[in-house]
Amino acid sequence: MEIKSNYAAVTNNVLKTVEIDQKLAALNELETNRFLWAPVLNALQRSVVNDVQMLHLKGQQTFVKEAARQIGTGATAKTIPGAMTENISLFIDAKDCNAGQQNYTKYKETLCESDFFVKSLGRRDGFVIDGTLSSPTADPSDPSRSFITFALVSHFPEVRR
Repeated sequence: MEIKSNYAAVTNNVLKTVEIDQKLAALNELETNRFLWAPVLNALQRSVVNDVQMLHLKGQQTFVKEAARQIGTGATAKTIPGAMTENISLFIDAKDCNAGQQNYTKYKETLCESDFFVKSLGRRDGFVIDGTLSSPTADPSDPSRSFITFALVSHFPEVRR
C-alpha cells in the first residue's frame, strides 16, 4: 500500500512538473516572439523622401485576452486554451512641403516598398492615407512656401499568442 501512495505522489509531481514546463515554454515563446519597435524605426529612417517631414509617429499595440473554451461534450470534449491576440498599428502624421509634386504619394509608396514593411505586413499596400489631405498652408518660416499635412496608417497582421 505504501508503494502505491508513493507512486501516486511521484506521478502527481511529474504531472505538475510537466504543467510548469508547459507554462514556462509559453512564457518563453511570448517573450521571444514579441513585437520589437526598433526595426520599425530603422525602416522609417531609411524611407526618406525629399520635401516630406514626419511630424508625429504613434505606435499602438493592444492585447485582447481570449478565455479558454470547451468544444463538444462528454468524452469527446476538448478544451481550447485561452490566448492573447496582439494588434499593432502605426500612425504617421507628416507634411509635404512641395504639394505640387505629390510627394506624400511618393512617401507612401516608399514605405509600402520597404523590405521590412513588405515582410512584416505581408503585402505591398500596407500603408493608406488616413482621412483627407489638408488644404495648403503658408509656411510660418517662409511665407512664400506652403505645405499640406497628411496622415498614413498601417495595421500589422493580428497575432494570436
